[in-house]
Amino acid sequence: MIDPILVFDSVFGATSSSASAVTLDAQGNIYVASQSSFTPVEAYGDISLTKWTASGNQLSYSINLGGNGTDRVSGLTVDSSSSAYLVGSTTSPDFPVTPNAFQKNLTGSQNAFVAKVNPSGTRLAYASLLGGGSEQTGGIAVDRSGAAYITGTTLNNFPTTANAFQITPGANCTATSP
Repeated sequence: MIDPILVFDSVFGATSSSASAVTLDAQGNIYVASQSSFTPVEAYGDISLTKWTASGNQLSYSINLGGNGTDRVSGLTVDSSSSAYLVGSTTSPDFPVTPNAFQKNLTGSQNAFVAKVNPSGTRLAYASLLGGGSEQTGGIAVDRSGAAYITGTTLNNFPTTANAFQITPGANCTATSP
């Protein structure tokens, strides 16, 4: 296509918002994940997930996720049943985790998180922290069975499974401050 056509355009968000990820489901519905603040003095405090219909003319849902620290989203995907999966990082000790969370408490200054939102946007199917010190996430993918796979970085103490290939950071892994 030489001359693209604008299908739809919309303004949404809070006092200030910064979109981080966008994806589509099998029906063409549009999902946008962003960092949002709801007061002029807050700097991107929570995560927002917004879903529009495929035509872009109707908002299906818009939800917020976060605690009293800084919450950032870095990845978003949707499975075949239209459940949305988010991955990011948080400094919030009160980040909302579900009872079945792998890790319920923030350890260190910042941990990764992974969350699954049901297709109607009315509840968290799961939300868990992941980390041991200072983690940042990259992306997320979901397989046909609904298992989530995330990428990211860690400085130390990342929780590993039994018989993991490598359970501690490599010998040449060093952290530096700017």
